[in-house]
Formats: sequence, C-alpha cells, structure tokens
Amino acid sequence: MSHAGPVQELLAYLDDHYPIYGKSIRASRARNQKSFDVLGDFLLAAIGPALNGQTIQTVADGYVFFLEEVNRAQHLYEKARRY
Repeated sequence: MSHAGPVQELLAYLDDHYPIYGKSIRASRARNQKSFDVLGDFLLAAIGPALNGQTIQTVADGYVFFLEEVNRAQHLYEKARRY
C-alpha cells in the first residue's frame, strides 16, 4: 500500500537534503509504518499553519540541527568529561 501525505513529503525532503538521516528515519518508520504514518501525518498537518507553508523544510532542518547539536555535545562531553 502506497502512502501519500506529509510523512512521504518529509521522507522525500530528507532523502534529497539529508540522505543519511533519511535512511535512519525510514528504518524507524519500518518498525511500525501504520502508526508512524498516522501520527506523523497528524502532527505535520497540525503544525503546518504555524509554519506558513514551510512545514517539511522547517521540521527536517530542525531535526537535523537537533541531531547535530546532540552529537556535538556528546563529543564535548567525552573530551572534557563534563558538560
């Protein structure tokens, strides 16, 4: 069954702009695709009006920024042994 909706748009954006992260999101989705799609579509549609048509780009870019900051903080912690 093919799924068309905000989740599919998000996955396509991640594949185009952040392929490594797109791959890991697809792996997470594969664990329970139906729930992932239902919840993801709901949340993306719910926040859409607040993001003025930039929902997919804003969410993807924000997600990647968050991941990179977590990785940076982990690196700094491992180097200094403190935050």
